[in-house]
Amino acid sequence: MADERRKAESVTSSRPSLRVRLLALVLVPTVLFGIVAGFSSRSQWQDAARARKVQHDVSDLAGLVDLKSALLLARVPVEVDVRASSIGLDSAAARELLGLDPAQVGSFDDVTGALRRLPRRDRPFAADAVSALAARADAGSSPQVLGGLDELDAATDRVWEARLAELRAEIVGLGDPRLAAQLADLQSAAVVGGATTALLTGLAGYWFPGERGVPSERARVTLGVAADRLDRSLGELEASPDPDVAAAASGIRADGAPFLQAIEGAVSEASSTPPAVDVAQAAAVFKTSFDLFGPILDVVESRSADLESTADASANGSTTAARRTLAVAVLVPVLILAASLALVASIERPLRRLIGALRQVGAGELDTPPVPATGPPELGAAATAFNEVVQNLQLVERKVRVLAEPQLDDPVMDHPLPGELGRTLTPSFDVLDESIRDRASLHVELAHQATHDALTGIANRAGILAALERAIERLARSESTLLVAFLDLDRFKAVNDTHGHRHGDDVLCEVAARLAGHARAGDVAGRLGGDEFVLIAENIPNGSIALQLAERIAHAVARPIQIGEGQVRVGASVGLALASEPGESAAHLLDRADRAAYAAKRSASSISVSTGPESAPTPLL
Repeated sequence: MADERRKAESVTSSRPSLRVRLLALVLVPTVLFGIVAGFSSRSQWQDAARARKVQHDVSDLAGLVDLKSALLLARVPVEVDVRASSIGLDSAAARELLGLDPAQVGSFDDVTGALRRLPRRDRPFAADAVSALAARADAGSSPQVLGGLDELDAATDRVWEARLAELRAEIVGLGDPRLAAQLADLQSAAVVGGATTALLTGLAGYWFPGERGVPSERARVTLGVAADRLDRSLGELEASPDPDVAAAASGIRADGAPFLQAIEGAVSEASSTPPAVDVAQAAAVFKTSFDLFGPILDVVESRSADLESTADASANGSTTAARRTLAVAVLVPVLILAASLALVASIERPLRRLIGALRQVGAGELDTPPVPATGPPELGAAATAFNEVVQNLQLVERKVRVLAEPQLDDPVMDHPLPGELGRTLTPSFDVLDESIRDRASLHVELAHQATHDALTGIANRAGILAALERAIERLARSESTLLVAFLDLDRFKAVNDTHGHRHGDDVLCEVAARLAGHARAGDVAGRLGGDEFVLIAENIPNGSIALQLAERIAHAVARPIQIGEGQVRVGASVGLALASEPGESAAHLLDRADRAAYAAKRSASSISVSTGPESAPTPLL
């Protein structure tokens, strides 16, 4: 830090004098400014003209979005009526079966209205074509009406693609990444809408082809192509930089899962003829597809609105920037006259920054950013010294907070305090850090002693009861069984009487080690006291698994135990208590396991089980 301070002082002291700075400030920037301002103003006016063109074309594209949406919604009732007719179902009954909300459908009047709002050059078809198609639909929905809608869609798509290509080229020339991303989202959302419509029509035609239905194999190929377009376009929307668009696309994929699964099933169907389809099941699938139109149109409309908003902002911003540049260029003479004031400001500004920063620190705002070491050398040196003090205060505050938490492993504790002030404060922090670490270590040790058996190192009675209470609480969130295994050692008194308590303690430690070694990850092994041990096991699938675990423990305990130069054998009577619902206390569950162990010992069985709070223990082996 001392080297850095000396370097800053050297830099500030080597700055030009005030007179030289005045000449440079007045003469050199004036010449350079005139050159740069001319080029900048010309470029900005060009950008403004390009942005206004994009703004105009985006507005036209929004009209095409409205037309495509109107065509999509107008198709829904026609599609329902045609498919209902193909299976002999009344139109009203079909709409009721689909739960079709009137808000989910549109009309040919909506199509005509959207068409007339477009500029004449962008109208893909005449209003008379819509009127003629509406008249045919009024006489009765038919495949011919659907074909007419397909022709209107195709004509709209041709104009849409042409305007989209023009707008994409203009946006590339403008160089605005936000506009490019929003246009890409709008295009993908439009493809999603078209692909969903194609899939709906294709699946309906595949399941209920009627007398003029397309061959099954060709229908599957058509469905596969549309499904691939939908999947790719949804993937593009899910990768959108806009989180709302990405979330909406994921929601469409999730909500449309039944519909997409039906499409996948139709595509993978091996039969050469369409399968027999249950009408109610088909209605449920089609309802899912109709429910997708709302979210899809929401994405299309929101991206269209965002595109218009961004284009407006870009055009307005470019125009404003061009006007500002021109205004600045006109004001150059005034700036030249004010050059002398700028010299005063070169001293006043850094001084005010330093005073403001001092006031912030005085008010307790230690997150003030470093003050630039600008201005005369004296002010630069003062700013450097102030920054060093603030750095010390910030680190001191952070270290004090870490020590108070305490979070002694926080990386901030490894950061040295800067400068001479930091070297003065460091020993005090070292002493405080060591003291808090000793206290934390003692706290951890005492907490461990409170819940663990001093002889065997496994859980003691307090630790067992605490673990059992937590396991009972978790029963409410699982559908498995909680097992408490109570082990009462056999022939242990004989070991103590024959070999002494020291070897008896060795036996207890070995039993504890074997119990812990046969426990699963997450199980709790503990010693209640004397020769009584407990194993708590959660997520037991059934009683058979519980019995297998108890048998392994009993066999492990029964193996010979080496003490000194000889061996002893102790067995264990194992009592099992099972619980599958919360409500029973830890003490009561432990008591059931104890009574089951007593029943096993009394009946000369090695294992006994209690399956419920009111059930009597049952010896098993």
